[in-house]
This record gives sequence, C-alpha cells and structure tokens, in this order.
Amino acid sequence: SQLALLAYSIALVIILSYLSASRGMMTAWIGSNLVFPVLPLVSGLIGGFIFSLANSLCMDREDDRGRVAGVNYGLDLASSCIGALVTGAFLIPVLGISGTCMMLAALNLKVLIVLIAGVLFT
Repeated sequence: SQLALLAYSIALVIILSYLSASRGMMTAWIGSNLVFPVLPLVSGLIGGFIFSLANSLCMDREDDRGRVAGVNYGLDLASSCIGALVTGAFLIPVLGISGTCMMLAALNLKVLIVLIAGVLFT
C-alpha cells in the first residue's frame, strides 16, 4: 500500500506534465474525460485499502471493532483536514503541484524504507 502511494505520486507528476505539455485536442479530450475522472478513483481505492488495513492492524479483539473503527475514522478525517489545509495553503503555492507531488513521493519512500527495515530487522 505504501508502494502504491509512492507510485501514485510519481505517476501524477508524469501524467500532469504530459497533459500540460500536449497541445492536441484529442489529448485534451482524453485528459478531461478519461484521465481526470480516474485519478481520484485510484487515490480513493488506495486510501480505502490503507484505511481498512489500519483498522485490521489496530484491532486486538473482535469486541473492539466499533471503537477502533471510530477512532481510526476520526483520525483519518482530522489528518485529511490538516493535510488539505497545509497542502492548499502552503505546499502548492510554494512548491507547485509537481514539487508537492515529488515531496510526497519522497516522504512515502522514506516511510516505505522504514516499514521494510522494520519487517527485516524485527
């Protein structure tokens, strides 16, 4: 799942760069009618998978299902709110969209390395 986030961040930069550099009407039509509707779908699938994975990792007993789901959902909403505020108010104006995506890719790569190291050395 972490690798999917990393790949999505890099793919987003490549896709947006290609679409912005292209001047053809067919590319514009494909970008606006096919590519842009698929991008949020893919990010939603990745986020939904990570959310369900986090719930299954945090649940010790079957009795805790409601509490774990509620706490994780609250944390998911709070972090989404903070992430949207920081991204919209600071990162995109300072780094641009491509720079923000590359910074997120670097952050996801660091998290992936920590996760792999944790699995290998535990």
